[in-house]
Amino acid sequence: MIKILLTLFTLIISVALLGQKTELEVRNMAATYTEQELVFESSTLMTYNQLFLAEILVDKLLEFQPESSNYNYKKGYILLYSKMDYEKAIPHLKKAILNTSGNYDLYSLHERNASIDAFFHLGKCYHLNNEFDKAKQYFNQFLISSNTNSDLIFKAHNSILQCDVAKALIARPKKAIVKNIGKEINTQYPEYSPVVSLDGSAIYLYNAQVKN
Repeated sequence: MIKILLTLFTLIISVALLGQKTELEVRNMAATYTEQELVFESSTLMTYNQLFLAEILVDKLLEFQPESSNYNYKKGYILLYSKMDYEKAIPHLKKAILNTSGNYDLYSLHERNASIDAFFHLGKCYHLNNEFDKAKQYFNQFLISSNTNSDLIFKAHNSILQCDVAKALIARPKKAIVKNIGKEINTQYPEYSPVVSLDGSAIYLYNAQVKN
């Protein structure tokens, strides 16, 4: 019980201290910290999903070792999940998968490999880019290489199915006619994304002409 309380206390203190960091402080860290210190700090920020701040430190790490699979993995992950910039994430994740390890340690000062999860994230990038065959290739590589207890296994299987469905739908496109059905529902402006209220008595649409 005491160990559990000490662990919780340590986590609470860590989160509190992390929350006090500002962008200016992190940029100062990037300018003054050693490579080893930056590895630890960037990993801590990533653990707590502070990806914007983590990227500042990861960019500095890439100046030390531009070809590092570990650092490129971190950069690709940040680009994908903080900015959804999958196109820019691809080259970093392609470098990451050159050296992967099932025993990847995010915090290790000596880690040179990337996590096997890099295959999944690269597959996700190609999936978002509508390159379905490449996406499936990397999802399958992830499934072959990953630990059977990985939380991403279900997502990988589901993503492969989504790629197959997308390919089938694109191969057989269907025509649709967009029609204004009158003043009971529509105005003269473009309206999208209809949502029906819970009681079924109203319908809400996004009106592209409305200005705040």
